[in-house]
Amino acid sequence: MSKLNLYTDKAFDNLRHQKDPIADLAVKVLIAKPSLAEEINNWKSIPSILPETFPIDLVQFWQFYSTVPNQLDLSKVHRSQDFFSKKGNTYLGLLGFYSLPYCYAFGDGAQVLVRSKRILEDQGKRLIETAGFVLESFKPNSFMWDSSSLLVIAKVRLIHAFARYFIDRHDSTWDESWGSPINQEDMIGTNLAFSYLVIRGFRKVNQHLDQITVDALLHYWKIIGYYMGINIDYWPTDAKEAIYLEKLIRGRQMKHSDAGIKLINSLVSYYKKSVPPQLSNFVETMIAYLIGEKASACLAISKRYDLPPSIFAQVLKYNFKIQGSNSASYAHLASGFKKVVDQEYGGKASIQIPVIPSMPENVVHKRT
Repeated sequence: MSKLNLYTDKAFDNLRHQKDPIADLAVKVLIAKPSLAEEINNWKSIPSILPETFPIDLVQFWQFYSTVPNQLDLSKVHRSQDFFSKKGNTYLGLLGFYSLPYCYAFGDGAQVLVRSKRILEDQGKRLIETAGFVLESFKPNSFMWDSSSLLVIAKVRLIHAFARYFIDRHDSTWDESWGSPINQEDMIGTNLAFSYLVIRGFRKVNQHLDQITVDALLHYWKIIGYYMGINIDYWPTDAKEAIYLEKLIRGRQMKHSDAGIKLINSLVSYYKKSVPPQLSNFVETMIAYLIGEKASACLAISKRYDLPPSIFAQVLKYNFKIQGSNSASYAHLASGFKKVVDQEYGGKASIQIPVIPSMPENVVHKRT
């Protein structure tokens, strides 16, 4: 059954005010009992038997990860993981040069991102964490018999809930017209940017994916979305629905914002320092080409050069500093990632949930 009839302004107006209830309840527990956050950060995987010290709201959050989304197709899961093993270099490159900048062009959603000093002041680590999230999500056998990737996905979900908690309660500058922070529309849009936009990006760099692979990747990100707390009733099942959904959200949310410009300027500045000097002048052009004219105008960037495909390939290669080999292997990509983390961050770039010193629950500086 087609989902096109779900893609309406009325439905997505409602989604802008819907959050992630079970994650939000779990974070209230972690705020009240920060020692539990420390305990979770020491996990290697989600334990089959949860600690007896966990309150019910935290138990229910982790029990969710023993559930499976409806109509899970293991053949599509395997195909997606096989594709990433072969094309992970380009996938991560497009994520950094296309997906993230595209998200910055969504003015209201960018308001949450710009409030993170870590994104503005340490783009490198932020990008490494994003790469780590995607690498872990595409680990071979994930969602089949290896459940270790679920812990990383769950941590990212909780980090989102922490952001909502503090913006809702302590950010007097938050404008209600932006919707709830990290709402369902924004989460669907981000999931789409990490999946369908990357698929579209492959085409833009002259690498075309067959329809079976496209459908498999959309299915794969449906699973990730499910475990991220997204309402997957709205998730597209094929390219036609993905195109329609992306167009709807783009029409609703793509707009100029000071937040978006701050974010893109920080990202471009980081990339220019990361790539070889002879390629640094092409960074802005590369991003502008991929995200298109409207998004570029929203972010006040432009395509300054006509670049041959060979330049695109060279720039993409340096995106997360973990590419550089044509080896079609997940193990090789993961090894390169670990090497960068060890060299640049002392091995400490894993995704961790915040550990917040105990604070009174009734201290509210904004709204409840």
